[in-house]
Amino acid sequence: MVDSLPVELIHNLLSYFTADEIFYTFMNVTSYIDAILLTYTCYRINFKSISRTNFNLICQHIIPNQVTTLTLS
Repeated sequence: MVDSLPVELIHNLLSYFTADEIFYTFMNVTSYIDAILLTYTCYRINFKSISRTNFNLICQHIIPNQVTTLTLS
């Protein structure tokens, strides 16, 4: 069912979450969603409320030019 949703709708949904929330919640749901996550270019990263595990996950999957907002403290 999720695989039938348009990419634009999923991008709109993702805009409400931070990068760690996106990967923790949506990664490995389906290969379709995984492909969308890899091409999504509006990630928001908040380092003041991120765990070490989620930090490592983000570093593995996000290319710097995919980040639109970066909060350091």
